[in-house]
Amino acid sequence: MKKALIIICAILVCAAAIAVILMEIRPVDNVQQLPVIGGEKQNLIRLFEPQPNQSITSPVTLTGEARGNWFFEASL
Repeated sequence: MKKALIIICAILVCAAAIAVILMEIRPVDNVQQLPVIGGEKQNLIRLFEPQPNQSITSPVTLTGEARGNWFFEASL
């Protein structure tokens, strides 16, 4: 009886580990196109990375610059 319980627990732990691994490597299906920046701030924001149509992974790191003093820290 104890041996069967240990085997069932081991199978459940393995199944959970496989599920976690599969969730981490699955592709993202709900990719959304970000709106193009327009209006008065169009030339003030330049995004260097990621490039258009470049594949990204989580966590996403954005690299660029915002010119001027119209923003403050994380308000951009």
